[in-house]
Amino acid sequence: MSVETLAAAAHSPLTVSTYATYWRQWKVWAEARGVCPRPAVPDDVAEWAAHLHASGLVDKTIAVALAAVGSRHRRDGLADPTKGKPARVLAGIRRTTPRRPKQARGITADMLPTIRRSLNGHLARRDWALVLTMRDGLLRASEAAAVEWSHLHRQDDGSAILTIPRSKTDQQGQGATVWLSPRTVRALDRLSVDRSPFPTTPKYVSKRIQQICRRAGLGDGFSGHSCRVGMAQDLVANGATLTQLMIAGRWTTPTMPARYAQHQSLGRGAVAEYHRNNGL
Repeated sequence: MSVETLAAAAHSPLTVSTYATYWRQWKVWAEARGVCPRPAVPDDVAEWAAHLHASGLVDKTIAVALAAVGSRHRRDGLADPTKGKPARVLAGIRRTTPRRPKQARGITADMLPTIRRSLNGHLARRDWALVLTMRDGLLRASEAAAVEWSHLHRQDDGSAILTIPRSKTDQQGQGATVWLSPRTVRALDRLSVDRSPFPTTPKYVSKRIQQICRRAGLGDGFSGHSCRVGMAQDLVANGATLTQLMIAGRWTTPTMPARYAQHQSLGRGAVAEYHRNNGL
């Protein structure tokens, strides 16, 4: 492959698309104010970051927007204008507007009967298989969207091993495997045999999970992370350790799994154990 092709492969297609969106937004903002978008100067980029913050964007989104501008400059052999003052502005945004990250509601095991009864229509079988597969594998929406039948390796006991070729924390494509229960495999077997059993875009997977939960009368607050969150909560409630949870969900740091399951963990924490041991 050419140098250009290899360089273009440094980012996932989703990242490339996201960066392109924010680059266009930066150009529009800069040109409207009569400043040069490329090569940009740090003072102008810092002003843009402050503008994004004033517009209501959260720090993580602003960080992605700045990364888009920096990436375009580095690609073109220009100095990165997001260093220095823009980075300090972002740090100031994070420090002055502390917030607890919003967590999707988890689809836990006790919700499954309600979901199952509510499913109807020509997508009912696929929706049920989607929920079960995403829970068993603690799949992200992007991972579910990438599932193909060839990734499924059936076992003699009726279960299956699902290969995940690439994920958010595995951009090098080393791959991972997850276990699917016999119940989940039976649900998959009821689907028509296409190349992929599920919707093929992360956005549509997330939208479908939200629709499934609303139809079941579970309300709002669900997303493409809900199956992952719910299974993490169920595993902790069943006695799984943080290490076991990280392995099951393919987390590289304990921050997110610990937050997902913090309420389930409280009852087994040091304070709860102290009271039980002392009969209090």
